[in-house]
Amino acid sequence: MDEPGSKLRQISVNEFIATYLEASFKRNGWCDNHFLPQKRFLHPEGNYKLFYLNSEGMKKVKAYLDELLEIPENFTQIPQVMQSDKQSSIDLKADLTSESINRLKIIYKEDYGIIKSLTHNEP
Repeated sequence: MDEPGSKLRQISVNEFIATYLEASFKRNGWCDNHFLPQKRFLHPEGNYKLFYLNSEGMKKVKAYLDELLEIPENFTQIPQVMQSDKQSSIDLKADLTSESINRLKIIYKEDYGIIKSLTHNEP
């Protein structure tokens, strides 16, 4: 099987998932590990504090870091200035077929489990 990019032809996201991702996602180093399930980056014996990075989760990150770094309550807030008015031109749904969605759910099952556990108590 050829590595993605070894032939200069465009393929659909569904073909990529079926042909390349499913066969190679577990190989360390493949595509610089961009497709490796995130769970694989966590050492099984590690003690982690994970956050779901939506707006509520970001508040939790800030509170955690304020406590960890002993930031005083009267500390002046730094304004957020890195907002973009641009709309993304990327179609995030990318016409995924139900077969591709099911393959992704299987490949990233443990990652989805982590997300579910983080969002379980979210409103």
